[in-house]
Parts: sequence; C-alpha cells; structure tokens
Amino acid sequence: MNKPKKLTVSCEHCSLLQKEFPILGPEDLTEAIRQAQTYVANGILVEVPFVVQNRSPFPLIVEIKAEGPWDDLMGFTFRCAFCDRRYYLGAETYHGSGGSWGPAK
Repeated sequence: MNKPKKLTVSCEHCSLLQKEFPILGPEDLTEAIRQAQTYVANGILVEVPFVVQNRSPFPLIVEIKAEGPWDDLMGFTFRCAFCDRRYYLGAETYHGSGGSWGPAK
C-alpha cells in the first residue's frame, strides 16, 4: 500500500505561509483569520472543509467575522491551490489558551 506523499516544501505561491506562529490573543486570531480569508479570496489557498458525521457542517473561513464573535473551538485546514501543501489555523477561544497558524503536521 502506498503512503501519501508528505509535502515538506512549499511553492512560490505559498512560501510566505511556511512560518508557524502562535495565536496568543484576540488580535493575533483576528489577523490570522483576515490573512487566511485574503489568501482564499486570491485563489492561493483552498479551504478543506471539516465534516463530522451527524453534526451540522463547521463554518468556512469566509463565513467567520475576523473580529468575532467566535466559536469556543476553531479549526480550519487549507491546501495550496498550486502545490497542495496543507496549512492549519486553530484556536481555543473559550479559555483563551490560544492556538497557531502553520503548515499542517
């Protein structure tokens, strides 16, 4: 059985997204959401919807207001439209423990 190829290198379109950064507060989350929305709107990133059986779909990044209010837990997965590199934006907003943006692991 072939294992899926794990991409470790980004392309010229998504190379600026390679650096992982922590989301330490509401301002960081607002900025991360705005950046993700911009990359999706510009066609560089494509959101990979997260679906859980027997649950209504999670909102897409374009449906979220960058300044809130937010759900208690947020998680968004994206892929580069050009090289298929995966990225993840996640945050826990209820207790304020933060989150991060970066290449998906």
